[in-house]
Amino acid sequence: MRLILVVSSFLFFFGCASIHNGDYAVPEGAGAKGKSSASGIVISGSENTDLSSANFGEVDFTFENKTNEWIRVKNVTLDFGSPEANEMVKIPVGSDLLAWASAAQQNKQIKDYNTSLVLGSVALAGAAVIAGSAGSNSSGGMALGGAAYVGGLGGIGAMALHEERARIQLAALVPPSHLLAGDFVIPPGLHTKKWVTLYTSRPSPEISRMKVSYVLENGKSESASLTLDRVGSLWQRED
Repeated sequence: MRLILVVSSFLFFFGCASIHNGDYAVPEGAGAKGKSSASGIVISGSENTDLSSANFGEVDFTFENKTNEWIRVKNVTLDFGSPEANEMVKIPVGSDLLAWASAAQQNKQIKDYNTSLVLGSVALAGAAVIAGSAGSNSSGGMALGGAAYVGGLGGIGAMALHEERARIQLAALVPPSHLLAGDFVIPPGLHTKKWVTLYTSRPSPEISRMKVSYVLENGKSESASLTLDRVGSLWQRED
């Protein structure tokens, strides 16, 4: 199952005409130059308005490696600029993520391959998520069986991403193309695509900025601030 997801993701990204289809994130910290971080990573991102609804925003990311070396990214975290925003934003996982994908597909006809990738990868992973949950036990599963860990919250909160236990659980509850699915590699001179779905129960504060932080294989941390263009978005819009 995982191999199918990886292959389908590869076929999609290979066919992309443009590497970056969103706004560039501004790298922070010493050694950053222009759009590139100190390690040579360029990040861009944009909201996929085809998947927007009042309570959900889906954001597509591109991580480009401008160097001749392999770059491994670990421990990605997100910060939305204030304690209130971080408390409000949840990241759907497991069966909640599957339910969102199914509803989003019913709500709006899929128009492009990028949208198909996101919803398709969740649907394919859904059977494995449910099977893993049913097969886990109290001692073995870090668990999809740990539904109690995220149950009732609508997802994992941004602050929980700083906890190792939360990251381990999250990696088991989302498909490989998800931004928070665990470590990923950016080949020399090439790029990788990632995405994340964000859930908010109320319209304010409006989420228009986020900081993406991560750790490199050498242990160094980097971060970049991304401003989202909310034009045409239904997310956090009241009727």
